[in-house]
Amino acid sequence: MKSPDIPGGSGPCCRSPRPDLGVLATVLVPVLASLGAGSSVALLGVLTWRLVQFWLPVPIAPLTYLSLQLGALRSTAHSGVG
Repeated sequence: MKSPDIPGGSGPCCRSPRPDLGVLATVLVPVLASLGAGSSVALLGVLTWRLVQFWLPVPIAPLTYLSLQLGALRSTAHSGVG
């Protein structure tokens, strides 16, 4: 039995403060459609939002990491430390 007071435990501290993202995306389509957007437009909007929010950082993260590593290498080469 895991302690509820540590990360990975089974207590309330480990529960996500937001609803499951699948539930949110599923509910968002009919809500947007009821607010006047067409069903296909609402679905396209939610799928685009999920694409940008979740998948766009995946290719950007390695590029950012490489840029930070190259910057550190350049500063080390210029300072003569090594």
